[in-house]
Parts: sequence; C-alpha cells; structure tokens
Amino acid sequence: MMRDSKIGRQLTVKGIVTPSDWDDDGNVTAVVVSTPSEEEYLVERSDLTEELLGLLGAELVVTGTIGPEKRGIKTIAVRRYELLEEDEEEEELEEEEEFYEEKEFSDEEFPEEEEELEEEEEKEW
Repeated sequence: MMRDSKIGRQLTVKGIVTPSDWDDDGNVTAVVVSTPSEEEYLVERSDLTEELLGLLGAELVVTGTIGPEKRGIKTIAVRRYELLEEDEEEEELEEEEEFYEEKEFSDEEFPEEEEELEEEEEKEW
C-alpha cells in the first residue's frame, strides 16, 4: 500500500460540520467537514471535538493536519477553526442596527400610510 503524500501536511478547508457517526441513543459522536467541492474530512478526536459536535450545520474554516483515511474518508486533526455564519450574521446585524440608529421614524414621515390605515379602520366599522 502506497503512503499518501498529503498525510502529515497542514491543510485549511472551508466546509459545513455534518454528523458522521452516532451512538446507540442517537447522539452524534463524530463529525465530518463537508466542503463545497464535495470532499469530506473526518474530524479526529481532540480537545476541539466536543465544540465541533455542538456546531452541526455550521459553516466554518478549519485548519489541521491530514491523517490516514478511516472508513474510506480522509481525516483531519483540527487545530483551530473559525465560524463563518456567525461572523457574517453579526456584521449584518451591526449594519442593520447602525441603519436604524441613524434614522428615527415617526408617523409624520409616512402621512399617506397613516391616512390609508385610518380609512381601512373606518371601513371595518
């Protein structure tokens, strides 16, 4: 059997954390990082495993060392990771908050809408 030349190399990949193994009670016990190019990297057990088990479905960038294949899947010993979704969501929320902080809306700014609402209320009675 030929040794894969990538084993032992450092790798950074972007992907989504998905379950790959479960215990008898249905709890996820192992995860893979599934990349947009449909490659999968089985995350080897480490100090970060519990954290990654709690991030199912999250998009992230992981950096780690490539290991030998297990069950036909490439493995990675994750050394660090960075969440992508949270960062993007936080930026969007901050931008939205800034937008609303800059503008104070009052009923006077939308007189047409107020008149339409009053007319609709009168029709209901």
